[in-house]
Amino acid sequence: MRKHNVYRGQVLSLEADRYDTLRVRLHNLPHINPEQIILPAGLLDRIERQTVRFAMHREKLLAADAT
Repeated sequence: MRKHNVYRGQVLSLEADRYDTLRVRLHNLPHINPEQIILPAGLLDRIERQTVRFAMHREKLLAADAT
């Protein structure tokens, strides 16, 4: 299900129209290389460590919850 989720990798926002009805908006974002991101030194590495590298331990985390 996650592999084929249409929202995977998308940026969503909720917007109210003039009738106060909520709409979901999908944003088209350009591909950005890490070299194009300007952040204070070390910040991008910390963000990746807390997200991407954390996800590398998915199987261990799932196994720990199996009790």
